[in-house]
Amino acid sequence: MPYSDRLWRVPETAELIKKGYTPSAISAQFRVGLNTVYSYIDRAIGESLIRRSDVYFSVPPERRGHPSLERYGTAKIKFGDLYDDVREIELRLHNYIRAKLVEHYGKGESGWWRQAVPEVVRVKCFERREKDADSPCPPYSYTDLIDLARILDSQWSVLKDAFPTCYSSNKKALLADLNKFNRVRNKVMHPVRGVVPTDEDFDFVRRLHENVPQNT
Repeated sequence: MPYSDRLWRVPETAELIKKGYTPSAISAQFRVGLNTVYSYIDRAIGESLIRRSDVYFSVPPERRGHPSLERYGTAKIKFGDLYDDVREIELRLHNYIRAKLVEHYGKGESGWWRQAVPEVVRVKCFERREKDADSPCPPYSYTDLIDLARILDSQWSVLKDAFPTCYSSNKKALLADLNKFNRVRNKVMHPVRGVVPTDEDFDFVRRLHENVPQNT
């Protein structure tokens, strides 16, 4: 295959991996050997089109022990990518909620902050801010995932539209998943507790990452 054709296959391979295609499925679709597919995958990783863990989790759980996947699924790689996903999900939720509430209720303390954020959350944020010995941030910066879930619960009619149907039509499902996500987050952020995230946790966080809206 000409070099230019191989380059063209790299972004296509990355997109297929993101959609959940396994390397063997891509091999069958492109009608090339697995080693060739792995060369596309490695180049896509080098170009930051996908991550190593994307390859690992494209494969069904029962086949993830195959030696060919060892370089894509080490504990160090998985934990690093899981941390990135956890961090981005929390930031996305934080920024999206604030942007939508400002858009709907207006700026300033008398707008979105007092009209949309439950009092219990506002009080907690101010208390955390007062205890911050470093450089205090705006009160909303002190929200945690449980606080964000409370805001989503109380302002669902304003916030639901950007979520996919699996959530926009089922608030309880989203709140349940956020509670589960908080438990996974605690495993990641408190490693000294000795509770190690499972592959199921990794898969769950990756799915949630796909369904959390970004700032509008």
